[in-house]
Amino acid sequence: MRLHPTPESLPQASSQVEPSAKTEAPAVGSRLSIDIYRSSLDRAKYLSVPAGTDLASMAFPADTDGDYQSVSIYKQGVDIESGKPAVGLDVDDLLGQIASRGFALHGLKFSASLSVGVGTR
Repeated sequence: MRLHPTPESLPQASSQVEPSAKTEAPAVGSRLSIDIYRSSLDRAKYLSVPAGTDLASMAFPADTDGDYQSVSIYKQGVDIESGKPAVGLDVDDLLGQIASRGFALHGLKFSASLSVGVGTR
């Protein structure tokens, strides 16, 4: 599978890889460069793998969400490190999933707050 910004398909599902119900917490200071793909079917779903990974060579669990059957590159070579925040990413969750199964399925998270008030002096 080529890494370029056109829709790509994941390989056929395989029962060889078992999904992990629990991911191990990454060691503090763990760092990794990842490639992030976005689902073409549900733009809120993302797949992250170690940078340079050939998706065609990977085996995914048979019960992998069908929305991940068609993905396109979103960002390449994103450096993440345990304990350091990254905009929109739960870094420790990503590192844990990748360490336990070779890939991470996730969304992007954002939070914001706004407070409006009247001040008196």
